[in-house]
Amino acid sequence: TYDKTVLYAVYDLSEVLDGFNSIHEPRHAVGVELGNGWWNPLPLLFWGGLNLRDALVTQQGRVSSEPMFMMRVVARMADGSTKTLIDTSSPSDWRSSGSPTISNNIYLGEQYDARLEADFDGWSQVGFNDSSWAPPVVANSSGVGTLVAQSVPPIRRQGEIRAQLVSTTKHPENTTLLLDLGHNLAGACRFAARGSQGDVVYMRYGELLSDTGALNPLTAVAGQIKGPNPKAPCQPAFAYQADQLTLSGHPSGDTWTPEWSWHGFRYLEVTLPLTAELIEDVVCYPMRTDMDIVANFTSSDPFLQDLRSLARHTYDSNLMSVQSDCPARERFGYGGDPLGCAEAGLSVYDFSSFYAKRVRDFNDAQRVDQGKLSGFTETAPFVGISSSPLGPPGTGPIGWEAYQPEAQLWLYKYYGDTQTMIDSFNATYAYIQLLDESPPGISHGLGDWCAAAPTAVEFTGLGFQYMSYLAFANITDILGQPDMARLYREKAQHVSMQLNNNFLNTATGAYNAAASPSGDNVTQCGQGMALFLGMAPEGLRDKVLDVMVANAHAAENMSGACQGESFPDICPNMTGGPGPHMTAGLFAIKWFLLSLGDGGMNDLAYEALSNPSFPSPKFMMSNPFSNATTFWESWSFSDSRYSHNHPMFSSTEVWLLQSVAGIQPHPAAKGMDHVLIKPSPPSALESASASYATPRGVIAVEWVRGSGSTFNLTVSVPPNVRATVHVPCLLHRCSTVREGDESGERGEGREGVRGGRVVPLSETLAWYVVEVGSGLYSWSS
Repeated sequence: TYDKTVLYAVYDLSEVLDGFNSIHEPRHAVGVELGNGWWNPLPLLFWGGLNLRDALVTQQGRVSSEPMFMMRVVARMADGSTKTLIDTSSPSDWRSSGSPTISNNIYLGEQYDARLEADFDGWSQVGFNDSSWAPPVVANSSGVGTLVAQSVPPIRRQGEIRAQLVSTTKHPENTTLLLDLGHNLAGACRFAARGSQGDVVYMRYGELLSDTGALNPLTAVAGQIKGPNPKAPCQPAFAYQADQLTLSGHPSGDTWTPEWSWHGFRYLEVTLPLTAELIEDVVCYPMRTDMDIVANFTSSDPFLQDLRSLARHTYDSNLMSVQSDCPARERFGYGGDPLGCAEAGLSVYDFSSFYAKRVRDFNDAQRVDQGKLSGFTETAPFVGISSSPLGPPGTGPIGWEAYQPEAQLWLYKYYGDTQTMIDSFNATYAYIQLLDESPPGISHGLGDWCAAAPTAVEFTGLGFQYMSYLAFANITDILGQPDMARLYREKAQHVSMQLNNNFLNTATGAYNAAASPSGDNVTQCGQGMALFLGMAPEGLRDKVLDVMVANAHAAENMSGACQGESFPDICPNMTGGPGPHMTAGLFAIKWFLLSLGDGGMNDLAYEALSNPSFPSPKFMMSNPFSNATTFWESWSFSDSRYSHNHPMFSSTEVWLLQSVAGIQPHPAAKGMDHVLIKPSPPSALESASASYATPRGVIAVEWVRGSGSTFNLTVSVPPNVRATVHVPCLLHRCSTVREGDESGERGEGREGVRGGRVVPLSETLAWYVVEVGSGLYSWSS
């Protein structure tokens, strides 16, 4: 939100500078190239009407969206003093010109004219003749916000992938090459081509192939702009992701990588004039914000490793300074997506600075109503989308606003961050006060987005209100405001009672929460939300879980497995199959899976995830249409409408780390100072292991099934961390659980084991629970 905050980057130039003799004998030059980015978007009409410039430029009150920059080079001298060597306060020191990049847009791509390179040879070096260049224009920065140092890592390349040729198609005028990167990604590619001067090489990008084997770019078209377009020719009829390289005609060819955009794609189409050719393999660079990877998971089941790859490729594609919904069509920083699947990201990356920034982003974009702060926007930065708003115009739906307080608690639990809570308190409290007014938007949200079996928004609205009240109670408790914490815990309980009175059948444990009542009116979101958030009455939790289990088993042979015009022989009649299925959406996937794990029913979770028929991740990964390498936006296959790279279904990653391996933050954890080790092993697995790097050190868990139905668990706890360990056991054998390896030896450097109690899960299963400090431990049960 540029009218509130503008981030700047700091670089250490000491390795590239070798000193100055004098101002009359410069040994260094500085060159700056500017692109448009989000700062200067085109007035593309998303979905036929949403103009990004309205929200990103006009409504922010900026006078200019022309690319502009500020710069300062400061030297620290040997005596400790500083000297400014270069800055932009003296325009006479600078010259400006165009460049070979003649067009750039983050959605549509770039156009580069290599014929112009000769005019710019050495343009950023000492001695370049810039006499024909113009003086720079002093930018009008009115309406621009406060300069703040960038705290998140920069976007960087994450390796490289060499494209593989799928097909070559020769036409009378040109040749088209179809290339495959092996999996969906977000990034840019390097092209090397040779041809006649003025030859134009065209590139188009897409996630899919059509049923004829040609590129299908439609799921990756910006804003569903698919013609006819009344703004043409100023705007494209089809807003494809594309690049264009005009060749110089040099005998050695031209090599170029786009610098001002990225694309979301797996497949790449390169169209060459008959007089041109590629002279090197196309190499592509996956890109994301460069957070450290902090977790690892392995198991005896190859499917679970494939499931991890599905989630990782998806997340990696959607981390360009914001957690986006998709890397092609929208790229927006919605609040709902991370609320639903943030812990999937926290189960992989160090998000300590990234999520702190995202909270600040939502604070910056917060709406003001009648002179006071109100609700949060659906996206941050605000792009003009305000679906089913909770409050005044511009606010988002309740499930998307609820991200802001929840993210603060994750930052506290995982990293010990209280500063974000302090800095965000007024913004958070304004949102909570909006909830206190009981606006109609509480019951008019978007619900459990993209579920195969939708849940009534009246139900989820109350659930999100409960979630936000409880989060605010915890925040105020942490910040030393016990009276306010007590008040909002009471309000949360009142909302919980209201939800149970409106929806819960106390005789059966069923929440009648279906969006379109039919049959038993039960959804996995309704049952899972009540279980996971703690709204289900204590004496009814087993019944509520049993109803959710029955619902999963009943979700057989569902219709709607395929949407679109491709594959006309099989798509219209494609349905699901037998066996249990997960029908939850964005939010409820985590609630469904982790509630099953907590109830000792991970066999069912595994069966639902690995069921080869719709709806399931396994169906996405292996189907007659296009085998997914990233999570789809919809459980059903789509050849045009829905993205094929959406992280919102990726909470499977939370299940792997927190439930299968069992590494969880304790509900009262601060910076992972207290963790739960609570594995719930599916019967299909023989072994699993995981590690997680916390701010205090690495936590590691490994479990292996032994002979005679024995279970062996090894746990490593770092210093200054307390662990509550749940050892799975057969109920009749829990009393025989012993600590130590097969020889009875115990690990070194241990703080010891305390307690030892049995917590039954069912008539046959239980957990043996102990408290331990730092050290290496092992148990057999």
